[in-house]
Amino acid sequence: MDKETINLVSKIVEKYLKYGAAKALNLSRIAIVDHERCHILHRLHAMLLIKNDPSDFDQALKHSNWAKRLYPRSLEYRYFGILLCCNNRKHPPNVIDDSLAIWTYENTMEIANPTEPCWDLYKQVIDEEAARVESGEAAVSYVKMCFMKLINMCYRRIDSLPFSDEYISEIFTSASSHQMFKEKFASMKVLINTEYSSCSFMERMFSEVCFQYALTVKEENEMDYKLKDTLLVLALASAKVAYRVFPISKDYFINMCVRTLQCNKNLSIIDIQNMKDELRVIRSSSSHEPYCKFLSIEEDVTYPEIFGKYYNNCIDLLLHFIQTLESMDDDYFEDEEFISMYHKRLKTNDLLEFSKKSIFYKRDIEYLLQNIPNLKGKQITTSDLMKMVMEIVEIDNKKGSLEALKLTQLAIDVNQPPTPAIFLRLHSKYIFENDHNDIQLALKFAKCAVSACPNSLDHIFFNASLQYQETSMASSNNKIKYWMILFACEKSLMLESVAEADEFTAKIIQLVDKKTNEFKSKMEIILYLKNKLRNLINMCYRSIDDLPTSFLDNITSKTIPPSEKLKLTIEMFENPKYRFCPFLYRVYSELCHTFALQSFDAKDGFGSHWLKSAYISATIADRNFHSSIEYGINHITRNLQVLKNFYIGQAAIISQDLQSIFNNKNYQEPYYKYLISDNEYKDDKQRNGYFVSCATLLEVYAVTLEQEFKDNSNEFSRTNVFYKELKDIGLTDFPKKAPGFFANIRYLLENPPTVRERYHGLLDDEENEDYQPSKEKKDDKNKAKMRKKKNKNASRKK
Repeated sequence: MDKETINLVSKIVEKYLKYGAAKALNLSRIAIVDHERCHILHRLHAMLLIKNDPSDFDQALKHSNWAKRLYPRSLEYRYFGILLCCNNRKHPPNVIDDSLAIWTYENTMEIANPTEPCWDLYKQVIDEEAARVESGEAAVSYVKMCFMKLINMCYRRIDSLPFSDEYISEIFTSASSHQMFKEKFASMKVLINTEYSSCSFMERMFSEVCFQYALTVKEENEMDYKLKDTLLVLALASAKVAYRVFPISKDYFINMCVRTLQCNKNLSIIDIQNMKDELRVIRSSSSHEPYCKFLSIEEDVTYPEIFGKYYNNCIDLLLHFIQTLESMDDDYFEDEEFISMYHKRLKTNDLLEFSKKSIFYKRDIEYLLQNIPNLKGKQITTSDLMKMVMEIVEIDNKKGSLEALKLTQLAIDVNQPPTPAIFLRLHSKYIFENDHNDIQLALKFAKCAVSACPNSLDHIFFNASLQYQETSMASSNNKIKYWMILFACEKSLMLESVAEADEFTAKIIQLVDKKTNEFKSKMEIILYLKNKLRNLINMCYRSIDDLPTSFLDNITSKTIPPSEKLKLTIEMFENPKYRFCPFLYRVYSELCHTFALQSFDAKDGFGSHWLKSAYISATIADRNFHSSIEYGINHITRNLQVLKNFYIGQAAIISQDLQSIFNNKNYQEPYYKYLISDNEYKDDKQRNGYFVSCATLLEVYAVTLEQEFKDNSNEFSRTNVFYKELKDIGLTDFPKKAPGFFANIRYLLENPPTVRERYHGLLDDEENEDYQPSKEKKDDKNKAKMRKKKNKNASRKK
């Protein structure tokens, strides 16, 4: 920037600080005419316009946009434009508005190599806090902190918690009595099972309340011990739910790990190794912490860098605890020896001071030091019990479950201890079949079967299905219980070695479950059991979401118009119970895409708006429920549909993204039948084949775009090349079998982006909008012309 411009900016700033916006505006009007491509002058002029006359919003926004386009690497210019729009809102934002805003802010913060070259020239006019910030990286960090505040404000508005800040602070300061935590536990349990079932921070608070309540239990009798164990289990379950619903929080993940260590007295070496690996990954990642002022109260965590360091220190405290645990003698060690070694590790790694002032250490690590868990190797129980099991099953077939129940009771009495897991499993089965009202007793033996053989998919499924039946039959909707069932099933799907892989166990399972008799291999039995577990997980997800059947029927109805479906979906979002429901965002994405196509046909100017909303909603659905392959494919599809530019090499990136979706072993599709119009793909194997074909179509489309760019001839036909590629890979008939998904591909073929050779560093919307400033004149005639032109531009944007 030349000296003349610097002097001009300094004069405008000085005039504003001394005499106000009106005087400084006279200078800036002249300045932007003579220096129409100077971004800082447009930024200042926009501010002066809105300060002088708040009704002059359109002009202020126009100059703010010019500043952003002339220098797109400035975060502050973008932040100022966003604030202008926020302050000009006519109505308070709803859940969808806030969700879309969060996506916009996060996307803005990700621009490459942001800089603030004019910071020192105008920081005094931003605010008092900005005036104290140095230029360079400090300025960029400050603006990012401002964006983080906006994001956190949106998240808190979406949550709409019914508590005051003082109430929340009281939970995390550990100052409450036994009676106080008991009351909070009761009230929050009701909220979690009703309208706040999808609120991650409510779950995080409930986890803390359960843990603190457990600490106040005096353990004077067996009932107290039971209560304490139950509270610790609930604290862990809620911690898992909080992180599942909001997986971009370091605090929620740390809390989940701590509760796992606090709740499990015996941990497997594999579990502990997985926890260490995940902690290291989380440590190097960024996070969002909307409630950090309550969760890390001993430090000022205003800046992302500060609370990032705070949480990394907490992770280090945990990692050193785990490493100390691993380094101790497996058989026996003194607690004092462990504590001494742990503190030595903290001192060596400069964490001792942090531990002394950290509430995380006092609140959570000290409990672990007083209740050090044991490490256990992986145990697998298998026995040659074929003859006895055959006799029991034969009696069941001939004389019924009551007689079989007597035999299993005898087998348990004779084989104590330890009782083979299969006897416990059969005993549970016959108790429940004989009398459904005895479900509690049946559950007791089902849990013992899982404890005796923790890697049996059959035992885990049977226990989980009984728990599901018990929960669904209960008068109140216990969503925490559904989450606990779901987590147990998911964990079983991730087992590297399962009991049914053993020939003996597989034969016993075939005796117990007649449906497995048609399978000829152990792998078929394992896949069958995994499919049952996935179905149960999907049932749990639907029970947790608790969406009305009428809503699901309406969105799949062929007679109800899209406008009515959109209205119903927005009404659902207004209910706090469904604000974070990923399926609703997925439905909203589909409806927005439908309206986008209608708008393009009608040429009403709203097509791009609907298309972008479809993409952002797909992004939120995928992020909030990363277990769905369908959500992932929809996300990538919508992304391709909004792209204005496609860069050479992007096809490989798309292929990698699609591959990462399929690498998720723990995939779930709880609403598959409501989303896929191509419904001939019903079972698990067919669905996977369908998803693979959809992903292949996207990859072929991306490769076709690159081929078109490289060919660079008028004779190249994108559609013909695309269909030729499909023929080569044997998918010629797939478009006919899957017309629903292929409609998306057809749109992409008919509306391709501009293919470019390399990335220029600007966002798509900036690269495709030419800078066309119009000079402002002081006379009324030219002002009238400007307003007329402004209205035209506004209608085009609309």
